[in-house]
Amino acid sequence: MKSKSYYARLPFGQEQRLNLGFGDTCPVCNVKRGQEHEYGCMAEECPLCHRPIVDCYCECLQPGDAMSITLAIEKTFTCMDDAYNAGAGAGKRNADTLTPTDKAAMAYVMKNVPPEMQKKFESGFFELFPELKPSSINEKGERMYSANDIAEALGMDKDVVNEMAHAMRDEDGVKVIPRPLAGCH
Repeated sequence: MKSKSYYARLPFGQEQRLNLGFGDTCPVCNVKRGQEHEYGCMAEECPLCHRPIVDCYCECLQPGDAMSITLAIEKTFTCMDDAYNAGAGAGKRNADTLTPTDKAAMAYVMKNVPPEMQKKFESGFFELFPELKPSSINEKGERMYSANDIAEALGMDKDVVNEMAHAMRDEDGVKVIPRPLAGCH
């Protein structure tokens, strides 16, 4: 599998198109000049196209950074309407042109639909990827997957899968893996 080149995130103060004023701290996330923005900051600029990173289609950041941005945006949603309004255009685009905000909205909806709908999503996922088999089952009865299992079944680089899984840890180091991939080890 060919390796992709990634860009470094732009620290506050190095923006080219977003006019954030001349202060010493980001007016949105309050980081100091020269520091990386907080994940999900609306004022962070894409290092490639220079649009706000939350609304960018470039997918030019390291997978872990991209996942962390998406998860931070998802945490801002408080109800299904928030997610629907934020990701309203996502259904009109293909998966290659989704922004971090679109992905966050989709993740929020997937986690918050009624359980019977979640089961339908899971069923559809495993129909799309029948070769993805769990390497173990945890004490809660949840399927556990290795990075190799996921990478092979989804046609992804194992290092990318590992980086994304690492980004899915919460503040306590607990993995927050989206269903239907309940666990990754």
